[in-house]
Amino acid sequence: MIMDFLELMFVLFSAVVLYTYVGYGIILWFMVKLKQFRERTI
Repeated sequence: MIMDFLELMFVLFSAVVLYTYVGYGIILWFMVKLKQFRERTI
């Protein structure tokens, strides 16, 4: 029972760290590309 909780915490915190290092950069890159696309089409 306690191991299930620890495994869940590990997965959740790993997802937060992964988002911090990878997901945030991908979202920023996508937003920059979207802005460039919108400026080009106007």
